[in-house]
Amino acid sequence: MPVLTIAGLLLPAICVGAAFTLVTANRGSGGWGLGEIAIFVFLILAGAVLGAVSTLLALLRREPWRPLQAIVLLANVGAALFFGLPFLRGRPAPPMPDGEPAFLTLAPAPERVGPQAIVLAYPAAPYSDEAQRDLIGQRDSRGVVTSLRTVDWSARLELKPGELLLQLDAVNGRWAVRRNGDHIRKIPEKKWQRGAYLEIRVNQMGWGVPVGIADQELRPLDSPR
Repeated sequence: MPVLTIAGLLLPAICVGAAFTLVTANRGSGGWGLGEIAIFVFLILAGAVLGAVSTLLALLRREPWRPLQAIVLLANVGAALFFGLPFLRGRPAPPMPDGEPAFLTLAPAPERVGPQAIVLAYPAAPYSDEAQRDLIGQRDSRGVVTSLRTVDWSARLELKPGELLLQLDAVNGRWAVRRNGDHIRKIPEKKWQRGAYLEIRVNQMGWGVPVGIADQELRPLDSPR
């Protein structure tokens, strides 16, 4: 029985299925984030490499179905090169996401940056701890959100000039932006200390993607632009 040949076919298929299953299950309302993309690419690469190794061993052991083995080997090597070469060359800066621009005031420096969220200065209601809420932010002429209020879905939602819908998390009594889909590059601690505002792009559903930080004068301290 051509065990290695069958493994060369099944292993990539299993990894591809796992990639789509995991990413779809963990997808947020803002779309695929960088974490989901990394998991997806890793699983595809793992399947391609395992399939290529199994098929190559099948060829060396002279298992039957040699024409199929050659096709599978070429397909797996091609998939590994397609997904692996961009990472070997270095990942390009992600494109700026679409959406309404806004600046959110950052929390005090010691507590503003976490692995899952960027904490803001706006206080959250006690009942909102560890929960996501739909809010309406009021922007000033510079685009800075000066106040937040919860959405009253019992009334018809009509945004006034300067307002935008936001989906935020409550973290330790403050509102926070999830880091899922984060477009901020690795920022040194010194720049986070100098930062005053978080720049985001907000889609129609209120999902905000961090794209940079700025000082008190809204000058960018780090941005992929």
